[in-house]
Amino acid sequence: MQILTKLSRNKWKIVLYAVAAAALMAIAVQGLMIKQLYSSNEQFRVEVFSGTIISAITGLDRELAVDPLTGKLSVPSLRIVFPASPAYHYLSRATGTDSAISFIDAGNQSQSFSQMRSASSLADQFNNVATAQNCSRQVTLSIGKVNSEVGIDNLKLVTQKVLKDGRSAYIYQIDSCPYPATNLLDQIKQVESL
Repeated sequence: MQILTKLSRNKWKIVLYAVAAAALMAIAVQGLMIKQLYSSNEQFRVEVFSGTIISAITGLDRELAVDPLTGKLSVPSLRIVFPASPAYHYLSRATGTDSAISFIDAGNQSQSFSQMRSASSLADQFNNVATAQNCSRQVTLSIGKVNSEVGIDNLKLVTQKVLKDGRSAYIYQIDSCPYPATNLLDQIKQVESL
């Protein structure tokens, strides 16, 4: 009887060890599954975040009107035109004032969006938001000097041009976009009054 009790105790120990090992294994597998879930959830959040930010930025973009008489790009609210170039796609954006408008080189904007989409974490994406915003308002044209109501910081005056109607057009650039705005500036410098 003592041998049976002794064997029973040993069997119970083995059973308990086996149950404990199985429980530890289940906890480890569950931990790995949770880690995988959070990892895939992080990637999903990165994709959703970049899509949301890009939509918010591009939601402000407007195609430039084409003057039907001249074929030039037109900004009727400012009564200005400049030559259209089939090689480049430019967009405009209101600045919050009636006397200024920002211009976007769609290629530069697209490059900044690619940086956001390729970010591997939300922190990396947040670091790219300012660049995407700045590349989406890279050049600002103002009739009269830009003042604080425009709300764009870091504007550097590139040139000033007196238009045929006597108004002064000031062209500013935001240098914090890492992509050059040379072609865009060349187009905007050709501004004329209607």
